[in-house]
Amino acid sequence: ERVRDMNIKGELISYVAVSDNNEIMGHIALEIEERDPNFPQLGMAFVNPKYQGHGCMKVMNTKMIEDAEKGNFYGIYARGVTTHPFSQKVIEKFDFNDTAIFLSSGVGREYKGISDDETRRESVVIMARYLHPLDEMIIYPPKKHLNIIKRIYDNLGLTPKFSNSIP
Repeated sequence: ERVRDMNIKGELISYVAVSDNNEIMGHIALEIEERDPNFPQLGMAFVNPKYQGHGCMKVMNTKMIEDAEKGNFYGIYARGVTTHPFSQKVIEKFDFNDTAIFLSSGVGREYKGISDDETRRESVVIMARYLHPLDEMIIYPPKKHLNIIKRIYDNLGLTPKFSNSIP
């Protein structure tokens, strides 16, 4: 009901794979955030274990990206957890690139098939895919971080202009 309500309110755009007998095979969504509605987060992704390996995640991702490219979104970002590398590998297959890492940013989680006796905070890799980059981007980075910021934009395939004076 919560997911349905979020879709109705425009906070979420869901993609659902359904079997011939109307069983939910998987789900993925674009989460539209108020602070940046033109750069949604890819999230709420899962595949019913019964249907894993059937390619429904690939179909849902492909359709979601096609629709996002037709829309007004500049890009999409996703969070891949470091204790579950598969989350990063799936995102990477769709031309998402690493942009940041949040170390110990969340509570620890347990994932099926991944055993870990230690309880630790979760680290997250932020990955992005630009769909419609701005024609001209001007970045005002702190001088001491200029090189790493240039490397991040290079990794994204973007060439912004760098300036050392704030307008």
